[in-house]
Order: sequence, then structure tokens, then C-alpha cells
Amino acid sequence: MKLHDKFYEIFNTKESINEVIAKPKHALSSHNTYWPDNIISLPLPEGKMGTFKAINSSICDHRGKTEYIIGKLIDVSEEVAEKKELLVKSQIDELTGLYNAATIKELIVERIEKKKTTMQMPLYSWIVTVLKASMIHTVI
Repeated sequence: MKLHDKFYEIFNTKESINEVIAKPKHALSSHNTYWPDNIISLPLPEGKMGTFKAINSSICDHRGKTEYIIGKLIDVSEEVAEKKELLVKSQIDELTGLYNAATIKELIVERIEKKKTTMQMPLYSWIVTVLKASMIHTVI
């Protein structure tokens, strides 16, 4: 497997190098021609995690088996962090700091569905828990 020199600058830990190499190696060994573009988290130096979009293309031999995979990793860490931040902001009422009505409804429906299968905590105590969690978020 050939990797660009920049790869070793960014992924300079054995753990991250092994993790990045594992997917294409598996694809090549299983002769899998379908290896979709995807988002992966990989360990970076200093204990940080990076989020990358893997874009690749397979080159097959005359029998249709994967012979090479050419690809690149695009750092999307900032976009993913921004998306998470916007999601949280969209769930919280700006004036009160509590979950908005749509989020409360979604959480209640989710809990009801979960309760149907697990039959644990009563619904009223879950609603109180959600409200308490919202109030804690306001204080913080």
C-alpha cells in the first residue's frame, strides 16, 4: 500500500495509521468493488480526534476484482462541529434556554416508542426528567 508523505505528517500515531489503512485493505482482500464515500473519525496527534470524509475510486482487473483503490481524506472536522452546534441551537429556545416544543415532542415520542419495548420508567417521570435536564442546561 502506497501512501502520500503528507499522510504520515497528519497521522503520526500507529493507532491512526492502522485505522486509516484497515478499510481499503479489507476492500482489497475481499475483492469488494463497492467501498462508499463516508465520514470517519480518526485519532490525531495530541489525543485529538479528527473527522474526515473518505473519497475513493476502485480500479478493477479484467475479472472485475478490485486491484487498486485511489482515494483521499478531506478534513471535515470544522463542518461537523458547526453542524452539531447548530443542531443544539435549533433544539433550545433562545429566550428561555429550555428545549423548544418540537424537541420536547420528539423526545416524548422517542421515549414512548422506547417504553413500548422496555417498559421501564413511567412517562410522567420521564417528562419531569426532560424538564429538569432543560433547566440544568439553562443554568449552565
